[in-house]
Amino acid sequence: MVSDFNSTDDAKVSMFYESQSNKKNDEFEINNLKYVKIPTSSNFKSHSKILRPSFFKPLTNDFQLGDILMIPDPNPIEKYLSEIQHPLHLKHRRYHNSKGISVILSCPISKEAPLKKGVLLLHGHGGHKNYIYMSKLDELLTQLGYHVLRLDFRGLGNSEDCADVKKGRMLYQDLEDIETCYLFLKDIVQVPLDTVIAHSRGVIPMFKFQMLLETKYNEFIPNLVNCAGRYENHELKAKIVRENPSWETDKGFWAKTLRFGKIQDVFIPYEESMSIISVDSNSFANIDKRCKVLSVYGRKDHIVPTTAAKQFEELLEQRHSLIWIDDADHNFYGIVNDDANNPLGLPMKRGKINYNPLVAKKVAEHLATQK
Repeated sequence: MVSDFNSTDDAKVSMFYESQSNKKNDEFEINNLKYVKIPTSSNFKSHSKILRPSFFKPLTNDFQLGDILMIPDPNPIEKYLSEIQHPLHLKHRRYHNSKGISVILSCPISKEAPLKKGVLLLHGHGGHKNYIYMSKLDELLTQLGYHVLRLDFRGLGNSEDCADVKKGRMLYQDLEDIETCYLFLKDIVQVPLDTVIAHSRGVIPMFKFQMLLETKYNEFIPNLVNCAGRYENHELKAKIVRENPSWETDKGFWAKTLRFGKIQDVFIPYEESMSIISVDSNSFANIDKRCKVLSVYGRKDHIVPTTAAKQFEELLEQRHSLIWIDDADHNFYGIVNDDANNPLGLPMKRGKINYNPLVAKKVAEHLATQK
């Protein structure tokens, strides 16, 4: 059941959105894409009068506010969720065509003194919301008092298909999915987005969204965490061609990924890859000077050159800090059957040391100092 959205206050909010969207003076372009500048939700005085759902008990009803529709998922693929972990679909009325993006919202362990801050977790190429360190980091951050939101980007996990399946997961689409999460946290959960933590390919839309947020909403995210992000994005083209020599002729390549609970072969169109390859990381120097960036890299990364860590450090200077995970690869796993070289007693996965709990611990400790 969708909540009643016909009250006088709600109508005023809707009319305000429409009036702002129609102002040509508030239109601007980024990377040849047109955007409309939207006032922050703090300007919507009527928002405080709307009865929102309680996130400290199971959710059963749909809820809509502004552009965002929240739909509880009665049959999530995750079978072990607590009462404060909510499987949902989020649908933006202009961006999504079907059920929207699949997310899990985790609320603070203690209802008494939550931080009133949100954290968003972004996966990389072929990933999903339960990938590598995601679940463990979710657990640690809710213990610190954060609201944590992790999502499946469109075309992956349990989310709807890409906006254009012939072009795949384009960068602009990632930005739309992130904006949907930002608005959900800000306007429905009523917590500001304090931190974004991204892995690999997800690092690019993380930085790009920070820049979009400053331009479109006149806001910024205080903390960004770059986990194994590539700096020289043009190098990705050489990697793809090396592994798929007929990539350009075939207009893409095949890859295995988790889709609706099963590992499936998914075609990655040429345009999807090029939307990332064309990004110049040097532009990330233009993010708000108040934003702090933590980078986390495995010293034995086999996908992204470890020189990326130094390049981000040089680009962001005093705003940047760096954590190395010794003996870890790109997804933060160790050497096969290297049981003896495990002084921390970390868990094993498929014969490899799993450094992801250590990554989660290091990132949580870092954010604890930022509170």
